[in-house]
Amino acid sequence: MLSSLLETRYGIEVIFALLIYSGLTAVPACSIPQNEVTNNIRGADTPVSNISPTFKIKDDLAEKARNLTGFYDARDCEKFFKVFPTTFEELDKLYGYDAEKGPRVLYAKYSIHFPYFFECVGISEKERLNKIVMIGVDGKYNDGSPVDMFNSPIIDLIKKNPIETKKILDGMSDEKAASFWYFLFDVPHPNDSENLNKVKELQDALGKETKQSKLLDNQYKKLLIDWSNH
Repeated sequence: MLSSLLETRYGIEVIFALLIYSGLTAVPACSIPQNEVTNNIRGADTPVSNISPTFKIKDDLAEKARNLTGFYDARDCEKFFKVFPTTFEELDKLYGYDAEKGPRVLYAKYSIHFPYFFECVGISEKERLNKIVMIGVDGKYNDGSPVDMFNSPIIDLIKKNPIETKKILDGMSDEKAASFWYFLFDVPHPNDSENLNKVKELQDALGKETKQSKLLDNQYKKLLIDWSNH
């Protein structure tokens, strides 16, 4: 008799517990509006790739422009150097000039930002050379572009560090290395006597029989032909 009662009581408790559990788990689902559930599901299913990369690029450039301006104003050259462009394309989009759209966001500041890049004492010349080469590879002069301001300081840097320069460029394909030398002298009137003297000075520093000296010579001759056809 007692055993049957206990079994019955136990069975009732189990059923009661299951009913309470079912009620608790059902309440949140019932309390959430259907449209909110649908929106949440859609949001979870929306792939990141559907976000336009154009907006992200614009946001990244705007943030980089703010950082460059802020770090320059604070005279924090190490942070300034770190966020400075690493490709010609990025440099041009920040400091360049578009014939149709006009000056880029930092065009008005290139005359102070470029020298500051070379003056930063907290950066080794190896680091500076690496970034300079990355910028110069596949770089091209455009009308109104301020990149010709890079010409003299880069040449001075290379003359001071010819071995490191050769080491960086020799680690690239000849095509990439050649594009750097082309970029370096791709400025208005590359055939003037001053540029010719710079080419000779660089060849002396690099060693006239070295691969980089020969690539420089070939690219400078190519530039003279290209500019004569403008």
